[in-house]
Amino acid sequence: MFVKRITAAIIASVGLASLPSTCPTASAAASENQSGGASDFTVFWSVAMFGDVADGAGGRHWQDEIDFEGAAISRDLIFLAQFKVGAFPRPGIHVLELEPERWDRHWSKLANDLDRYVPEDFTGIVVIDYERWRPAWERTRNIRNDQAPYLAEDHDYLLDWRDAIRETRRDEYYSHSRETRLQYVYDTYDEMSLRFYLETLRECKRLRPNAKWTYFNFPKMLYYSPETPDGVIGYGDLSHNASRINDKLQALYDEMDVIVPSIYPQKWTVVGNNWVPWLPLRYQNRTQGNEAFISSNVAEARRLANGKPVYPIISLRYYMRWPELYWLNDLNIRMAITVSRDAGADGLILWDGIRTREEWYALQEMISDRLAPAVRELVGTTGPENGGHNTAGGNAGNQDKTTVISGVLTVGGN
Repeated sequence: MFVKRITAAIIASVGLASLPSTCPTASAAASENQSGGASDFTVFWSVAMFGDVADGAGGRHWQDEIDFEGAAISRDLIFLAQFKVGAFPRPGIHVLELEPERWDRHWSKLANDLDRYVPEDFTGIVVIDYERWRPAWERTRNIRNDQAPYLAEDHDYLLDWRDAIRETRRDEYYSHSRETRLQYVYDTYDEMSLRFYLETLRECKRLRPNAKWTYFNFPKMLYYSPETPDGVIGYGDLSHNASRINDKLQALYDEMDVIVPSIYPQKWTVVGNNWVPWLPLRYQNRTQGNEAFISSNVAEARRLANGKPVYPIISLRYYMRWPELYWLNDLNIRMAITVSRDAGADGLILWDGIRTREEWYALQEMISDRLAPAVRELVGTTGPENGGHNTAGGNAGNQDKTTVISGVLTVGGN
């Protein structure tokens, strides 16, 4: 039973360091890694730093100064926000339908962006973060706003698409009966939005063929969802409507080199009934719920991956009670590693966004107290030649050690 396997994980409260683990499985894994055994589970660093801690701010290289304290954490990954990957049509896919010349602008900016952010010889993972709308109408927001211009960023993506094809595909649209027009809108939206995602990915792979390309949060992260029956956590047994929606995008998963589902912790996890008193119960769960959440999202990603590597991604803070952000407790960190690995994942990506020096120092404290000890014990360590600023795995260590790749990461780290 999972609870027994994770008995060493701390019932954390904010700011407390983790306790040494006595978990037999974890101890055995740590012993194997520290004695020279190779781990097939890679932890990647993908924490964005900007604002007061952008590279060079105050004369310091803040990314380089993060100390992993011997934990095996690789920097061989580039995370690109949507404004760094071509001319993503933020108002919606309808703008490409109405203004096809925007495709050329997209390709031109994409080439320039890759020249700026992705070295030609990069062989690590590149994650594209497109989030405003998705290539499936069921998962696309549609907040009605009939008064805004078509270029407004107002989240009425499906209605804007309907209005666009009434103009550009008028004959075809009105050839459908009133009963079938809505389905025509849905089908053509899916077709066009998937085309954008696919063609963008293919162009990235053409321009940087040595890198491993993927999209963030595919398949979409689920905890409780109307796409699954009441009470089902995540994707459940993978037999529900949520999985059928993902099947429509199989061509996209086939084009990706690796799969990166999100398992951002949705709740503060505790053992048994050891609820923390300062956080409402709706923001907490037990280990069984968190295990179901992680394992089902990873299982769905593996189903769609068809044998390709799967690297779930977590945030290092809970975003469930924005703007109040709490650093992950020890239990959530350790479960992200152990449950993902037990579910068949090939590694774990660590993400967050750090704006201020206060946050930077808090991040380093959390690394020292909880993250580094967990990774050292459950995944492995790196040698002293890395000086604590690790480049475990991949070719990151072969890159220019001072090169800022994406405005997010520094490849090399020493």
